[in-house]
Amino acid sequence: MLSNRCSSGQPPWQMKTLARAMVEEERPNPVVQRVKVIMSAGLLLVHGITRWSLSLTMNTATLSDSAAAFNSSADPHVIVRCSPTYEQQSYEHLMKKYEDQEVPLPERLLNAGLDHVVFMVMLVALIIKYVLFESQGHLEEHLIHDSLLPPNNESSLHGKVVSTSSTLRRRTRSCTVSMNSSWEDSAASCVEQLDISTQTESLDTVVEDWRDDESAEGPPRSLEDCIAVMNSEPGVKSLTNQEIIHLVEKKHIPSYKLENVLGDPVRAVYIRRKVVAPHTTDRCSMDGLPYDHYDYTKVMGVCCENVIGYAPVPVGVVGPIMVNGKKFMVPMATTEGCLVASTNRGCRALVNGVKSEVIRDGMTRAPSVRLPTAVRAMEVYSWMHKKESFAVIKEAFNSTSRFARLQDLRTGIAGRLLYTRFVAQTGDAMGMNMVSKGTEAALAAVKKVFPDLEILSVSGNYCVDKKPSAINWIEGRGKSVVCEAVIPGKVVMTTLKTSVAALVEANVTKNLVGSSLAGSIGGNNAHAANIVAAIYIACGQDPAQVVGSSNCMTLMEAWGENKEDLHMTVTMPSLEVGTVGGGTNLSPQSACLKMLGVKDSVHGHAYLKTHSYILTSEEEQMNPRHLVPSLGLI
Repeated sequence: MLSNRCSSGQPPWQMKTLARAMVEEERPNPVVQRVKVIMSAGLLLVHGITRWSLSLTMNTATLSDSAAAFNSSADPHVIVRCSPTYEQQSYEHLMKKYEDQEVPLPERLLNAGLDHVVFMVMLVALIIKYVLFESQGHLEEHLIHDSLLPPNNESSLHGKVVSTSSTLRRRTRSCTVSMNSSWEDSAASCVEQLDISTQTESLDTVVEDWRDDESAEGPPRSLEDCIAVMNSEPGVKSLTNQEIIHLVEKKHIPSYKLENVLGDPVRAVYIRRKVVAPHTTDRCSMDGLPYDHYDYTKVMGVCCENVIGYAPVPVGVVGPIMVNGKKFMVPMATTEGCLVASTNRGCRALVNGVKSEVIRDGMTRAPSVRLPTAVRAMEVYSWMHKKESFAVIKEAFNSTSRFARLQDLRTGIAGRLLYTRFVAQTGDAMGMNMVSKGTEAALAAVKKVFPDLEILSVSGNYCVDKKPSAINWIEGRGKSVVCEAVIPGKVVMTTLKTSVAALVEANVTKNLVGSSLAGSIGGNNAHAANIVAAIYIACGQDPAQVVGSSNCMTLMEAWGENKEDLHMTVTMPSLEVGTVGGGTNLSPQSACLKMLGVKDSVHGHAYLKTHSYILTSEEEQMNPRHLVPSLGLI
């Protein structure tokens, strides 16, 4: 039937116009349809019982009279034939005999002919098909369709009705609509299932229309016609995908503005993929890159531009781990095999838990400014470090944010160039944008006193951001964290498969001597960057800041009266993390933060301590290869 739909949700033969007309003109009442089927089934049932009764009565009477004639014969050798007159007896006589010799219903059913059995099977099959399948689906669609449509805007929303109806048919198979509940309640219970955090709200309600454009009849309109439509009241949204692609290729619509122009992020991503595909080395290269079922509204203007999809990354979990008496399950997003498994084993070894503390908290930004002479630069340097001057700078800085609070100034001079490192607390946000905004306000206050001060760059790489640096290693950036743990010697032997003495020796020769010989800055660890990167990706942090955040020093020593246990510390001076802002607002990353119980503005320090704890669990496994051949971590 034309009113039915194929598995993809599209009308057969792509006759969208005809399907919409039929939906508009034929909207059967589900109650009337059900009554019709019940009445038809009742008539068929009455007809079948009547035929059964007559046939069974004649057969029963014939058999009874034949038996009586046979028993009345005096001669046992006499063969008595049944008289043909039995078939000519009146209906009333047969009914009387049938009433005298009532046959049970099960026996009548067993004596039924093949045609009656086939008839009953077909009848039961039709009833089951309607009640359990077809009727339920049509009833759900009708109830939800009517409840979602405003009563006065039915005709104006005709274009959306078909798409919504088709979508709800696919998405509400798990909903149970009861005839005893109101239509509004049934529709509301089904619509609630559409509120999925990883999907845009308007995705499935418009997806059918604009994805059918390529199969629509007729060639695209000319460039002039498309421009006229774009500038008219319907706007770009009324154009087909091919026409919009043509406008983008001719530079009439900037590709990066598609989301704002169309008002539909998913359609914008779809069209951008079509525009980009011909310029790639393989036109089908993006077929494996998903783009559907994602909430791009949280990406726009915050996380990414010119979006063509998203890259799913496997997320593992380690734990439970105990930090300062509280247990955590920690997500790690990685494509490196064995990383999660080895880290999880390290968590098992930390049976006594870990104690962790935040040493410092201060995000930095260091602008570069220039003065006419080196002497003038020294004058600015001296003025900025006076107590009264610092108060003026701090007031201007703090006025830009409710959370950013200036703590300190560190200034370096190179000739007539001045680099001032602003250090500020930023709450639970990573805070680089916050500090940059405050720095601009502070420089404006300084410039009022020194008009000849020339601002060259808000960031002069004295911060230092996303680059290896000694100043971050020494003075710290972001949050500075230290943690310690004591591992019993028995656990070292049974879980880590090595000895305390071997671990201490390996740590000195590898993490201390080896890294120093290589001239590494902040690299006195086994592979801290692996753990930091995995947690950063899972929790929506900036992966580029793994460069500074993986600065880590791992120290080990024999512990206890008999030196049988292992005392271990991990110090991380420049953890650049946050639990609010940026990628933490994306649904998958937000879910990972919720796993840690830090998705709000009061638990940022707990998140930092979890980082250092996980590093402790992995660093303890940097055993010599000959001691732990299965790890392969060296």
